Amino acid sequence: MSRDDRYETKTSAIEMAASHLRAGRCVAMPTETVYGLAASIVSREGIERIFQLKERPSFDPLIVHIAEIDQAEEVARKWTSIARDLAQAFWPGPLTLVLPRRLLINEMITSGLDTVGIRMPRHELALELIRKTGAPLAAPSANRFGRTSPTTVDHVRSEFPEAVASGEIFVLDGGQSEIGLESTVVSVTENEVTILRPGAVTKLELEGVAGRTRVIVGAPNSKAKTASPGHTEHHYMPKKPLIVFWGSAAEVALHRESLSGFQVKIDGQELVGERIGDVILSHDSRLAARELYAAIRNADLDTGVDAMIIYREKSELDPSANEIWEAIDDRLKRASRLRLGDRPQ
Repeated sequence: MSRDDRYETKTSAIEMAASHLRAGRCVAMPTETVYGLAASIVSREGIERIFQLKERPSFDPLIVHIAEIDQAEEVARKWTSIARDLAQAFWPGPLTLVLPRRLLINEMITSGLDTVGIRMPRHELALELIRKTGAPLAAPSANRFGRTSPTTVDHVRSEFPEAVASGEIFVLDGGQSEIGLESTVVSVTENEVTILRPGAVTKLELEGVAGRTRVIVGAPNSKAKTASPGHTEHHYMPKKPLIVFWGSAAEVALHRESLSGFQVKIDGQELVGERIGDVILSHDSRLAARELYAAIRNADLDTGVDAMIIYREKSELDPSANEIWEAIDDRLKRASRLRLGDRPQ
């Protein structure tokens, strides 16, 4: 296929996807974080369909995706100077800003809250799709609620086989997600930036832009947590039980040697080492983030195992890399049925 043919194919797919959205239906949209299940924010039917397809509870808000910074001011009621600085530094990219919403924003998107999460994705197909649709897109991850997020089109198809086959969900193929973890979510006021969900944009990076504005990590029981998706205790979960083992390199090595005799009871079922498969991640934090969901999904499909175990060695790396590990650990904590060892602090 020539370069011109690939361009025409891509353009045709985006036109079809935009038409789908304008008709009140959903599109599986690639982004640099994970694939999203998108609907136009001006389509009540499309927004309702997101919740129905995902079996998503109404208390979990959606993130609004934009293609131009000016669109943020159409969605947010208050566009502060610090919000502008963060947007200019990290957009397009994996940062969601939670700001006071304009009243015209559908309350289903915000779960009835007075705030709305906004981000500009760093994927050319996502940006072009938003422009072609003519409106921002609301898009949670393209998976059943509480399950492992998708980072490829095959993951999306396996989550919604009937809806994809029938054409109810149009799948826009943008390749494997570059980052592999959902965006960092921050609540923004004039005096404070609060991290509600960790991600690829770290606290250190935020502080570098925020200047004198304080950057804090939100408390687990903070009411502000509800302004961010992915805040529930159990989330990102595979179908088979996931066991997380946090430990030093020596502890991990010792535990691996004794794995054949390992026994654990989860949900009343006793599992032994021979039936527990390994989930292997890179030692590089950003590569590990990119691999995480695909590795969990692949292990979940292994018919020879009853459960999965993932080893997370404690890192003595630069602070920025450790913050990425913290984001990975946040996902592992919510995705696991059993946690062993001490989670790195």
